[in-house]
Amino acid sequence: LAVVKMRDGDVNVSSGWMAGSIHKNEAMIRQILGRLVKAGLASSTAGSRGGAILGKASEDITLLNIYKAVEDKRIFGVHEGNGQCSIARFVDGYLGTFFENAEIRFESELRGVRLSEIADELYAELVESGFTPAPYHKPTVAMVTEKEAG
Repeated sequence: LAVVKMRDGDVNVSSGWMAGSIHKNEAMIRQILGRLVKAGLASSTAGSRGGAILGKASEDITLLNIYKAVEDKRIFGVHEGNGQCSIARFVDGYLGTFFENAEIRFESELRGVRLSEIADELYAELVESGFTPAPYHKPTVAMVTEKEAG
């Protein structure tokens, strides 16, 4: 979605292009896009001129939104232990609490990061490295490099 945002979020980016840019299977990209579309985070159009665009403003999309749209399992899973074993019951309960607390902290971190921030930082890194992305990006926040700040 950061790449889609860098193209203003309204220029179709094909699943084939995305797959090629990260060396992944195009079918996998379409599967992920399908989940993002279902969650309202992206919109997709089929065909030779089709592709993905953002489903809403990048400022309104957090990493937690993306994570929950794409992942259908909890981060940590505790397998069912032997209910007859007092040690297994203790371990399951202890690990369950520990993992639940870790997941709460993880989700809190994701909730604090917006897609617009990631796209702006990625764009700045690309420009700083000498690569000029397509001229579709309109930064949502003022980007100041260390050279400009110094």
